[in-house]
Amino acid sequence: MRRISLARRAHALLCVASLTLAVGCGSRTISGGLDLPDGATPDDPSTFDAPVFPDQPVAVDAVSPDVTAPDVLRPDVFRPDAPAPTDIPVFPDAPAPTDIPVFPDAPFPPDLPDLPDAISPPDVPLPPDRPEPVDLPVVPDAPVVPNDTCDRAVEVRDGTTLRGEDPARSRTVATPCPGMGGASVPGALFYTVDVPAGQTLTASVMASVTGRGFYYVRVLPACGDTSCLAATPTPGTNASTSWTNVAAAARRVVIVVAPGSTVTVPFDLTVRVRPPPTNTTCAGAARLTSGALVGETLAFAREVSPACLAFGASSGPVLYYTARVGEGERLTVVARRTSSTFYQPLVRVIDGCASAMCLASSAATPMGGDTSRVTWVNPGAARDVVVMVSSNTATSDGTFDLTTALGATPYRMSTVPPACDPMTGATVVDAAVGDDVGTPSLPLPFAFRYFGTAVTTWSVSTNGYLQVWPAPGMSTGALGPVELPASSAPPSMIAPFWDDLFVTPGTGTVRWQVVATPARHLTIEWNNVTFCCGGASPDRLTFQAKLFEAPNAIEFHYCSLSGAARASGANASIGIQDATATQGLSWGIRRAGAADVTAAVRFAPTM
Repeated sequence: MRRISLARRAHALLCVASLTLAVGCGSRTISGGLDLPDGATPDDPSTFDAPVFPDQPVAVDAVSPDVTAPDVLRPDVFRPDAPAPTDIPVFPDAPAPTDIPVFPDAPFPPDLPDLPDAISPPDVPLPPDRPEPVDLPVVPDAPVVPNDTCDRAVEVRDGTTLRGEDPARSRTVATPCPGMGGASVPGALFYTVDVPAGQTLTASVMASVTGRGFYYVRVLPACGDTSCLAATPTPGTNASTSWTNVAAAARRVVIVVAPGSTVTVPFDLTVRVRPPPTNTTCAGAARLTSGALVGETLAFAREVSPACLAFGASSGPVLYYTARVGEGERLTVVARRTSSTFYQPLVRVIDGCASAMCLASSAATPMGGDTSRVTWVNPGAARDVVVMVSSNTATSDGTFDLTTALGATPYRMSTVPPACDPMTGATVVDAAVGDDVGTPSLPLPFAFRYFGTAVTTWSVSTNGYLQVWPAPGMSTGALGPVELPASSAPPSMIAPFWDDLFVTPGTGTVRWQVVATPARHLTIEWNNVTFCCGGASPDRLTFQAKLFEAPNAIEFHYCSLSGAARASGANASIGIQDATATQGLSWGIRRAGAADVTAAVRFAPTM
């Protein structure tokens, strides 16, 4: 029966391939000369029960001779020794084609998502000190910087002070002004301000750590503009620049603060928008009261004054201020440079616009730094004085902050008639000989209070000062006269003439004596001393310091001075200060005429 099946399959194939479907597809005629058994018909299935050839399967029905068939149906294809073509594509033992992609023993793909714990990131162990991966691009404590680009500039106005501005939170690089240097490092921060017509913008920056942050301050016409209206020429920890709007209408400009190095620290920004100053002349002097003026600029100063310029000092153009000082009141004025342009402020106090009388002056030959100070105590009735601020160079357009303090002092300073004590029978301090020499202390002959504290001993220096101590102490030969009080000056200092002096053996001495009249006091005298270091110098000085038992007052008397400016105090510090160097009074600091044979200086305690 199998052969019948194969024959029928071949017959079906032949029918499909036949070009004439109407012929031969319904008959069972066998071509090729094959005989039928007696009584058999082509449709009789039994005809195919026995193979025609014992060793070869019976050939399938041939196509009728009247039908045109392809070559594959030619009689010679069905050779007795050739295998039946129908057996080639049939493999009864092969699995059904539908079974090929199915593997019953393999896990079904939908099971893969059932292993979340094997690939879940939260279960991957991390070192305790390692942040979560999602935290790497985020700095939790750093707030968003709104002004790290010009289009997001922070708006400021006159009087604005922004503290703790941090350039480390900006990655923007600001372009230097044309023709000017500038570090191309990230960290620029942007601000915008409206400047009315005719008014001046001053922008000042102060680094939070001196010496760690250096900044440029630039004023631009607008975002994207590479030109500069104003700029600091070099970076500084204190940097400032000013610009005046000369147009007829208000103008909005951009302030850019950019680092001058890769080392940055936060900074404070102060903005002033003011009319041009009127105090470029003494007649327009600005009134000072206790407090601070921020962002003062010398760019508008025009006049130069020679007042208080002893000992070879020079001055740039001046800005003028005036202050009312009460009787016995102390005036202290401190000027601190805020611009990167190097200069040291020079502060002077004169008696009035029409007077050249110098009441006080900061160091005539500055030792460096960015701060200068003067102190003046009014010895008489309340009065107005003039304060002048300039640079110590011929020209400067820098900026500064000015701080004024008016108030009572622990001592009232005044002048009294000179009265040098004759020192007949005085005791010489043998150790006080030579240059920069300090001596051990000696006991005071009576109880004495200094700045409210009881002291019991005293010691001297060849450099024109003594010190008082609550217990035995020793003086040093300190150099570098400064205005008092000052931490660089010796503590508990009483200085009738602090300068670099020399006590020549055999011709000069330091000696002391207790004097009973007019009130009991101790007199210490520097007798016939000269300036360091001996030689042929003609200058000779004799002066005395007196400590009165009651009311614990101190007086400085100048007995003999040569005519040289230095011999009158042009390089000396004259004054007193307490043990902490936080309270003190200066009668003169490098001021010619501060030491005067026609007047003595008295410090009377007020407490």
